[in-house]
Amino acid sequence: MKKLVTDRPFTQFLVYHSPYLAVLAIFLWDVVCHRRILSGPIDISHLGLEQLRSPDNSSSILIASYSELLMWISAMKLHVLLCFAGLIAAGVRLNNLYLDLERPLRNRINLLGLGAALALLPSIVYIFVVSHSSKHEYTEVYWVVHVLTSDRYEGVLPWIPWLDGLSVATALFLAAVASRVITPIVRPTDSLDRKIARVSVKLQTIRFLLYFGMVILVTNVVQTRAFLSISLPHVKGSDASARGDIEQVTKGTGEKTSDAQKNLTNVINGLVTARGVLSTCMLAAIFFPATFFLREEAYKLAIEAKPEAPVSERESWLQERGLIATVAELIPRFAAVLAPLIAGPLSELIKRPS
Repeated sequence: MKKLVTDRPFTQFLVYHSPYLAVLAIFLWDVVCHRRILSGPIDISHLGLEQLRSPDNSSSILIASYSELLMWISAMKLHVLLCFAGLIAAGVRLNNLYLDLERPLRNRINLLGLGAALALLPSIVYIFVVSHSSKHEYTEVYWVVHVLTSDRYEGVLPWIPWLDGLSVATALFLAAVASRVITPIVRPTDSLDRKIARVSVKLQTIRFLLYFGMVILVTNVVQTRAFLSISLPHVKGSDASARGDIEQVTKGTGEKTSDAQKNLTNVINGLVTARGVLSTCMLAAIFFPATFFLREEAYKLAIEAKPEAPVSERESWLQERGLIATVAELIPRFAAVLAPLIAGPLSELIKRPS
């Protein structure tokens, strides 16, 4: 720890802003993967999704598609509300932490403005790039629904990059708040009890960011699956499969209609899993570095309180004050980190239990 954090301002910035920088790096890597790796011969536009599209526009198909659209709208509204609630709540938490330090209002506003800028700038660039690229180059979710619904939901599709941008902005803002929370606050005049109380508040704030971020990113994964499910009723033979005629053969391909649906479902599962992996990595980037640095700060307090005590006694002292977590307390936090990854398959099981 002493070698990692020096007195150099730039080194301290990199170390204590590691949650934000890690989330930003994960986001940029995801964009690079979609731009470079998922291009060329294996681009989603070359999968032949047009061959799966049903020429039938029967009322049963349209009703099923509209039902999926309504489910997506509900999930999307919940996700957007949670994003804005998360932005406000995280800002309030950070403001309260610095209010306790008797910082002037102008300094607190500048701090929140800096966090908002760090969150919004990458998201705005992402939205601009996606909006000026081909529909499949960055957003496969957009392309799947666009092709299979014959662009029937043209008014809805342009909002997808904005929703992704809002999700990324929220994750980056939570990471920026976590970075400010773990930055050490040096006040030589503070008593030991005051320092303990401040570290305790910091730990509570990080747990709050973890659980609120988990809920936001889980709803993002769920609304992504709901949006992709709009395309399922438009697959060839979906109407026949609903009637139980799963042996009907797709014209011109020789495939069973059930195979076409399974293939598209596999594509959707892959896209949802990728979104879940991205969200889990972002949560891990926020929680683990913050927990590590706050643990180090708590141990410094234990050394200050009990300079001659053995390590086991110091750990007991920290546990009594809730400054380090027990194994039982860590389990739900690890579960929260993994929740977005699990949410995709779980939402499919709940939706289609048969």
